[in-house]
Amino acid sequence: MNAGPLLAAAGLAAVRALRAYRASTQLRQAGRQHAEKLAEATRAHAAGRFDAALYGYGELLQVAPDEPAALIGVAQIWIDHGINLSDAALALDRVAAAAGNHPRVRAYLIVLRARLDMMAGRYSAAVAALTAIVGELPDPGAEPGPSAWYYLAVCLMETGDEAGAQRAFHVVLAHRPQLVHVWFALGRLLAERDRPAAYRLLEQGRAVLAPPGQADLAARTAAAALLVEAALIALDAPREYDRARHYLDAAAALCPESPYPPVNQLALDEQLGDLNAFQRHAREAMARIRPADQHLIAHLIAAAQASEYGSHLLTVMRDARLIDQIELRRRLATWQQARADRGPAVNNHFYHGIVAGHGASVSGVDFAYTAHAAPAAGVAGTGRQMADDHRGTGHALNINTGDNARIDHVSVNGHIVGRLEDLAGEVGEGDLPRGRQGAALAELGEIRNEVRGRPGFDRAEVRDRLARVRTLVAADPALAAQVDSLAAALGLPTTPGG
Repeated sequence: MNAGPLLAAAGLAAVRALRAYRASTQLRQAGRQHAEKLAEATRAHAAGRFDAALYGYGELLQVAPDEPAALIGVAQIWIDHGINLSDAALALDRVAAAAGNHPRVRAYLIVLRARLDMMAGRYSAAVAALTAIVGELPDPGAEPGPSAWYYLAVCLMETGDEAGAQRAFHVVLAHRPQLVHVWFALGRLLAERDRPAAYRLLEQGRAVLAPPGQADLAARTAAAALLVEAALIALDAPREYDRARHYLDAAAALCPESPYPPVNQLALDEQLGDLNAFQRHAREAMARIRPADQHLIAHLIAAAQASEYGSHLLTVMRDARLIDQIELRRRLATWQQARADRGPAVNNHFYHGIVAGHGASVSGVDFAYTAHAAPAAGVAGTGRQMADDHRGTGHALNINTGDNARIDHVSVNGHIVGRLEDLAGEVGEGDLPRGRQGAALAELGEIRNEVRGRPGFDRAEVRDRLARVRTLVAADPALAAQVDSLAAALGLPTTPGG
């Protein structure tokens, strides 16, 4: 019997089997590489390295255009920073098409779309969407429940329903009391009509977050941030200086590692005209600031331009090696010109302080609430459940919604505050005439103080101030474009016909 054909057939079958094995191995390897790239991008996202996260998500989307985790990650970064909002909406549409009617994914999409409505000033639409979704969620303590309730509260504030906003904030705190930004927002809301109630709330939050004898550094940092917030409320008119000092001293005692108590003591010292105390607290603050805390450093540099004691602050920063001698000379020249331009010191030209935790991460607890993506390994809480739910569809929608979910803004306007400070830094670096530069920095400082307190800021005043900034920086097209972008995010055009 001639076995040649059989051997040939067997050999062909072996080759096909080998090729199939190699193909399956390559597929598995490609799957592992995809998962690793997603994990790397989401780690960067959770750590606040947004450029690296966007690059990683972009690489994934080149080979998998409908990858839900990457699309949601990109959309969330854009929404958090108030940029590319139309592209963010398109990304969410693609997620909806790719993920089908998965209930948790649908809930996340509704929350993110509601945030887009909020940023466009469509608060009533956001209230309707969020009210519907919170009624469908079985567990208000599991994501996206807290996000939905939080943004619902903010929208209710904007539409004038303060009682409804308070109830919504309390729902979040009843289930997720570790979310610091919710204590901030509710405290600020109460402070507008009942300061003692705001103080009691923030003191309660301090006790909840850091029980005596049981608190680690992250918990103490978060609790101290609430005491700093109480101090900043006390420094608003009508000013209660003794109460502010009490809260700042208590915050410093609770968390000696945090720079925010001495940083905010500077505001109190300047208002009281106590230069010696200002210099002492400045040295204490600089000793606690790390070179990596670039956002906080940038804030202090910008704040120095509006401070009568700005030269002292800049000098202490140089001594702490947070800025160099060349930078000191340049900033001092800008400060001197700004001071000359505005004339004699008036009450609204001093350093106003900074909400603890804004921009710079001083611990594992940050201060604004989003549902950031997380690494595939070690996804916490409901994030892991969501990944398990979605695995059968071939997607890895790993969203960290556990107790340590990163939060990066102090309120719904946190992204605007951050962008104002970034813009102030750019103006300070820009090649503008000194008089215009100083005036623009002063205007930006006033806008920041208007926006910082709560979402319901005076939009007409902010619009007019932004228009003045736009005129002052018009000689620098890049800065003018940044002002226009910020105004667009606020829905406040600064150019005729805009």
